[in-house]
Amino acid sequence: MELRQLSYFVAVAEELHFGRAAAKVRIAQPALSNHVQALERELGCALFIRSTRRVELTRAGEIFHERCVGILSEVDLSAEITRAVAGKTIRQIRIGTVYPATTGVLPAFLAKIARKYPDIRIHISSGNTGDIIRGLENGQINLGFIRPVENSCDDTYSLVSLVSAGLGIGFAPEWTEGLPNRAFELKTVRGIDFRIGLGVAWNKEDPTASRDDIVDIARSLGRPVR
Repeated sequence: MELRQLSYFVAVAEELHFGRAAAKVRIAQPALSNHVQALERELGCALFIRSTRRVELTRAGEIFHERCVGILSEVDLSAEITRAVAGKTIRQIRIGTVYPATTGVLPAFLAKIARKYPDIRIHISSGNTGDIIRGLENGQINLGFIRPVENSCDDTYSLVSLVSAGLGIGFAPEWTEGLPNRAFELKTVRGIDFRIGLGVAWNKEDPTASRDDIVDIARSLGRPVR
């Protein structure tokens, strides 16, 4: 079993399409299929359910995917730690963001990073605070922009669903007025400061994100709440 085989499997598991996965990892589709089949033979079980219309992960495939992501992330982290010890320059940074909360922060952060590290590769993914924290823990993300953990709901669509079901009230942004088939009433509220705190999170064991200058750049974009 080789690391490249694991990365090929992860690509198929994420795309659920052999053609797109092959393009993603830049190999021919037949070669990709052969690698996946070799993995299945070695493991002695099917990782995918294949049909003419779709590709799905088996339960074994789901577990194997989760483990492979962790293994590949650990390998990347180990490489970064080694480079950091040797004093090498950061090569890539993976950022997790809470959208749309970071729309006013992320562009400025990326611009500053690009000026300081012009050769760095930047990968951005979005999710809720819980997703980002889990990504930091398993090494998939180097730096995360998150909302305070004490917020009860950082997903506007989830909030709208709960309110539509009659489970309380909530503060929602103006754009929710344009949602189709809206099953809730919107009222303008005044006299309340609706600013939501945005935090920066990183894993102390990750040398990519714990470099003081990277974190300081992120922190410099924050505004103190009065």
